[in-house]
Amino acid sequence: MNSCFNRITPVALVDSKILGRNIRDAASFAEHHGLSLRPHIKTHKCPNIACLQRDAGAAGITCATIDEAIEFAEAGFQDIFIAYPIVGGPKCDVLKKLCRLATVIVSIDNPGHLSILESIGLPEPLKVRIEIDSGHHRCGLPPGPSVVELARIVSKSAFLALDGVFTHAGHVYASKTPAEIRSVSESEGRAVIDAARMIREAGIRCPNVSVGSTPTWRISALMPGVTEARPGNYVYNDAIQIGLGVARPEDCAFTVLTTVVAVYGDHFVVDAGSKALGLDKGAHGVELLRGYGIFLTADGTLVNEWIITRLSEEHGIVPLEPGTTHPRIGDRFRIIPNHSCASANMYSSIYMMADAETGAIQPLIGRHR
Repeated sequence: MNSCFNRITPVALVDSKILGRNIRDAASFAEHHGLSLRPHIKTHKCPNIACLQRDAGAAGITCATIDEAIEFAEAGFQDIFIAYPIVGGPKCDVLKKLCRLATVIVSIDNPGHLSILESIGLPEPLKVRIEIDSGHHRCGLPPGPSVVELARIVSKSAFLALDGVFTHAGHVYASKTPAEIRSVSESEGRAVIDAARMIREAGIRCPNVSVGSTPTWRISALMPGVTEARPGNYVYNDAIQIGLGVARPEDCAFTVLTTVVAVYGDHFVVDAGSKALGLDKGAHGVELLRGYGIFLTADGTLVNEWIITRLSEEHGIVPLEPGTTHPRIGDRFRIIPNHSCASANMYSSIYMMADAETGAIQPLIGRHR
């Protein structure tokens, strides 16, 4: 145990009290509504945090990459959904190893994915989920005949087993009002419910109907027919979630500790730049926020008068308007990043704060090699 304030900045901090509250709140919501919770661990990439989620009742974990999946399996996690297509010989080689360590589910949305997965030659059928496009227009198929046909092909395969359908409503981050968030959430739920219904009407089993996204899951997952939710960002929250009205500053567990390194008449500079905070001003290219993070004092008090308007790789530039407080060189502050998933990925470890002075270093795993 040692103080984070003795460490070289920038430092990735996680407030264990806020983190625990966020985890318990989501787990309680899922249990109360009879939902399976399969959190997306790409937000934190931390085995110890994933253990807290599992201990709170998470049914399994969701990963974005094969690197995340294999390293979490080696860390002891036994039920893993990779919400991303597996394409390419090297990834298939890792998938084959992964299937010896854990129960694995992978994403598909094209017959070409099936031939790749069948070629691996696993001893037991590999579970697959069909990705449904619920409006984000990234990966996935819209509910309709193409989904049913893909499910029919899977049902005839000796190497694959249909585990269900899933979607991600990432376009919710373009929402400007609670009504828009609700509309996207309801469309998300309807898309997977309709897809599952069509598959079942064709006489094919479709056991799981899964939704994701921190801003939407508490709405979409309550629609009759949805069985599982996969939020990820909820453990940390961030400035984007605050901008959407989904979280408050006091709900944000992840911050970046930074030091003021220069002060001038019209601006000051901190040592947290794009390599500490990330460049997001809104998820998926949608500009939602004015700057690149929200300032807090070292003890967590909100500072409203400063906005980080520019980032270099190692510099954060903050204009000083007439009448605003001028910090001193050496002052330390905490910053809630716009996108905690992207910011956390910049670090190889986090400092888990038990209180203002004590904590422990936690390693992060599953980053791109």
